[in-house]
Amino acid sequence: MLSKPNDVLKLRFCRQHAKVFAEVNDLEWDPENANDVVPPEECFTNENMEDFFIEVFETRGKPSVQQAHKWINHALAKYHRPPVNKLHYEHYASVLDVLRGMSKEDKWKNHKTQGAPPLTKKTVKRIFEANIHDPVTKELCLLRLRNKALAIMMIGNGWHTSDAYRIHDDDVEDLADHEDRDGVLRPKLIFRGRKCKEHVCTKNTISCGCRGPHTTVNTNCFYNVVKWYKTKKEQSDKHFFKVGIHRLSKKQRDAHLTNDGKLARRRFFRSHPTQKDRTHYPHRNMGDGSIREVLQFWNVELGLSDKRLTTNQARKTFCTFGHRHTTQAPGWCCSTSRGRP
Repeated sequence: MLSKPNDVLKLRFCRQHAKVFAEVNDLEWDPENANDVVPPEECFTNENMEDFFIEVFETRGKPSVQQAHKWINHALAKYHRPPVNKLHYEHYASVLDVLRGMSKEDKWKNHKTQGAPPLTKKTVKRIFEANIHDPVTKELCLLRLRNKALAIMMIGNGWHTSDAYRIHDDDVEDLADHEDRDGVLRPKLIFRGRKCKEHVCTKNTISCGCRGPHTTVNTNCFYNVVKWYKTKKEQSDKHFFKVGIHRLSKKQRDAHLTNDGKLARRRFFRSHPTQKDRTHYPHRNMGDGSIREVLQFWNVELGLSDKRLTTNQARKTFCTFGHRHTTQAPGWCCSTSRGRP
């Protein structure tokens, strides 16, 4: 049973590839009426796969061929057959020759991806001003709090999904008494531990966004939102260590505790509370799939757009803002605003 939006999306693309595969090769198998999106094993002949790749390349182009290649490999894996790659040339020689020939075509070599569009100013404003309380009960919603903190970090610092996934609790430094150059209190949170493509350690900063002196009750202040999430998470860890840890088996305790009996190191962003207990964050890391769904969560909650919002739009928004408002000289890169030398 499909429970995640990502699973539904994957199923839709798989069904599209299966439909093209069946039409090109005149198969009697129909993916619309079948329980599975993978044709029978006897259909995966080298000739059928060649015709399939050629059709996809001529009608849709390079990205669709790459996606179709992944679908073919997943389908072959179901029948315990090796994937279509150079390591198994003896099985798929003609198919690999077709793919190699495509890569030499001008249509393939000159292809440029359009990239994700940046979020509109209105969309960013509504996400930054989103309510972290439940619309019905008016109580603090831990899921909304976490997702707003994560959305702020991804848009404000131009994070990739992997950047959010790799940040650990001990990578975050809280400067609650930091004063700006003008002497006004501007607390900030520093996120260390990230590495850029050149493997240079970098740091990101989320600071106070209040107009005038810092206000601790401002729900639109970046520092407040992330600090509240950090505080609630620490409270949940203490509760788990005192109460929840005793309910686990020895194997489960070993996964959550270090050799000296302390809570094991966890990533900064955690999984959302379960249906049974929505007052604490579980002592579990947030998965890559859940991080990718954050902007779509706000898209649904706030009714922002009919189109799906993706996390790469957050980075595109950050880069677009940096290019339009902070470029100063030729050769300047937006990464200089993120702590790189």
